[in-house]
Amino acid sequence: DKKGNRLFDKEFEGAAGSFSNGYAYVMTKYDGFVPDAHHKWSYIDKQGELATEMEFDSAKSFRKGVAIVKLGNQWGLINTKFEFVVPCEYDDMEWLEDGRIQIQKNGETGYIDIHGNVVKSEED
Repeated sequence: DKKGNRLFDKEFEGAAGSFSNGYAYVMTKYDGFVPDAHHKWSYIDKQGELATEMEFDSAKSFRKGVAIVKLGNQWGLINTKFEFVVPCEYDDMEWLEDGRIQIQKNGETGYIDIHGNVVKSEED
């Protein structure tokens, strides 16, 4: 917790994120410090139990009810029911300070909201 108290006794392979929207991402498979390692990530609940059997090649914290995840080389969004809101079809995906999500596909940059709707660019 925020005071440094251990919430559960389970241990995972490596890194973990902070809890947000009831879940934290954790590394479930660690291939060591090797180039092109195939680490796997998933999410746990506050009891330390895996919240889904889905594994991702990368995972980020939930924000506004969605999390950015990576399968293979593509990024998408899942909700707290671990359903895809936006399929993994983007080359890159990052949260912006204003709550929009910056996306990149085929060298083009755009912006979406948490529902996957295209929103205005920074210049608009």
